[in-house]
Amino acid sequence: GYMLKTPSSKGPADVISKLASGPGDRLELVRDSIANTPSLRRWWVLHKQTLSCWMGHSEWVEGMSPSITVDLAQYEVVQTLDANQILTIALIAKASIRQQDQQGSLEKSWYFTAHPASLDGHETVEWYEHLNAACKRQA
Repeated sequence: GYMLKTPSSKGPADVISKLASGPGDRLELVRDSIANTPSLRRWWVLHKQTLSCWMGHSEWVEGMSPSITVDLAQYEVVQTLDANQILTIALIAKASIRQQDQQGSLEKSWYFTAHPASLDGHETVEWYEHLNAACKRQA
């Protein structure tokens, strides 16, 4: 279904690279920091531990190759809020979380919200629950 996303350059790994001052709970840092607001509408499909992205539903239906493919076994998800207090999902590579220096990771990361989203955020919560289960699933 549709979700809004940030560019990967504005994802949670970017927040960590700017705010982390050394070793510590980087997931907590992402959870407690204001998320960049997702604004790019894309069509997402979750299959087992793979999250794939297309520009729109029609590209997916036509069998085009996804523009993004994410192996969720290598990622963690966290719920956070953006500046407008909208529930947002942070998807961040485990390598970015483990990194102990202040340099940004080369791993891509994103913030997401469901689209369209309701005021109570239940669609985003549903996406979070599915993504979280896929990240934690044993291969």
